[in-house]
Amino acid sequence: MFAQVNDNGDQLNEVVETADKIPEFPGGIYEYQNQFVKAFRYEKFEGKGKLRTTVIFILEKDGSITDVKALGGSQLLNDESIRAVKKIKTKWIPAEINGEKVRFRLRFPFSTEIDQPIHIPLTL
Repeated sequence: MFAQVNDNGDQLNEVVETADKIPEFPGGIYEYQNQFVKAFRYEKFEGKGKLRTTVIFILEKDGSITDVKALGGSQLLNDESIRAVKKIKTKWIPAEINGEKVRFRLRFPFSTEIDQPIHIPLTL
């Protein structure tokens, strides 16, 4: 399979992790974090302790998010983090190299402290 290239010989669909201009979320990274926390369903978690994951996704040239994955020790946290990221509909301002918009891989570490009672169903 051959990659498409532009006039400069650059691959058009390559995903990069560094750029001249990094991607920006409208309102800044704190606004992105606020939207993530609002979308995250904490009530799904029981027990006590700290949970961590890293959400990895591709920021496309149009500012949309694709290929969302999460890497952490809790599958429930991974799944909920992926769902929360996908729920955010605001598009990012894409990354650029030499003035050209590029696909960019972004890593979003997330940790939370859980302190919820464990619900045990009563059976008679």
